Amino acid sequence: MTNLIGVDGRALAVVGLALPYGEWISDSNLPERVQSGALDSQFARGVWCPGDPQLSNGVTWEHDDTFRIAEPQNVSILNAPSGLYFHALLPDNARGRHAAQCAGSGIFGASVGNFDIRNQDQDGTVTACRIRAIGLTDRPAYETVIWRSDAAPESMPTEARDTMRRFQIADMAARSRTDAPEAKGTGKAVIHIFQDGAKNGKPTYRREVRTVRP
Repeated sequence: MTNLIGVDGRALAVVGLALPYGEWISDSNLPERVQSGALDSQFARGVWCPGDPQLSNGVTWEHDDTFRIAEPQNVSILNAPSGLYFHALLPDNARGRHAAQCAGSGIFGASVGNFDIRNQDQDGTVTACRIRAIGLTDRPAYETVIWRSDAAPESMPTEARDTMRRFQIADMAARSRTDAPEAKGTGKAVIHIFQDGAKNGKPTYRREVRTVRP
């Protein structure tokens, strides 16, 4: 299936924060927060990780596994110190277009699905857990936000811009690691031709292929 194309001419993705670390919420009237590092056994820290096979249900609507928006192989996960971020390429179908509309509205967030707590302290701090999906929702348990990969920051609400800046810092750190893959669809190969000298009175050129990143 082909992907949706954004206004920037690239494959369109929904990007966002699925789980902030260290933020307290009340779950069934009990305090809960997820500690940074709780998902390290599932997603390596500080690098882009493939959603397949770790995120077996990909990106869904709410937590309905039958309403899948993005397949696991089209999802990338960034387990950063501040939280768990994701990048999901959107298919060119009704569900993909609906997700793109929601991501552009500024009122939707994300939530981790099939949340399996492996260890939790008495005060409610989750120190080890696993997930199998990320759900798009307008009622996230934690303060989260999603946006389109082609979004202009100035068009986003202030809180969303702040989250995007934190994401960009984590993304740049992840890209700086030479052993780390980047999120699917985030790079674009561009050919550059440079004049590098002359031979027999005629200019000579060199050809370089570079990856342009958002």
